[in-house]
Amino acid sequence: MSTDSPSEQAKSRLPNAVSILFIVIVLIAGVFFIRKLYDLAYIAMYLPDGAFAISPVVNYVLAGLGFLCMFGWAAYNGMFHDIEKPKQTMLDTEHQLDGTSEPYALWKKK
Repeated sequence: MSTDSPSEQAKSRLPNAVSILFIVIVLIAGVFFIRKLYDLAYIAMYLPDGAFAISPVVNYVLAGLGFLCMFGWAAYNGMFHDIEKPKQTMLDTEHQLDGTSEPYALWKKK
């Protein structure tokens, strides 16, 4: 028998539900993307003046692949393990800077 409270059980199920929803959305988007690529190939091969659409689509696909590679590189190097650390570092730096200088020094009378 589990001693977890109902709210803790709901929290533990939330990542699973989000993961499943993510996979479903990505699969649906992938199906429609493949369908659009098929339509583009059909237009470019069989319709006159249809080749004008290839250049922008190739640019978008290459840019998307570049972002996908950057995301994979960041995930592989562990940049998403501690996503709270940059926020804490910024707040610590701001606190340190505020402690060493006088606030509103420009508006003080001499």
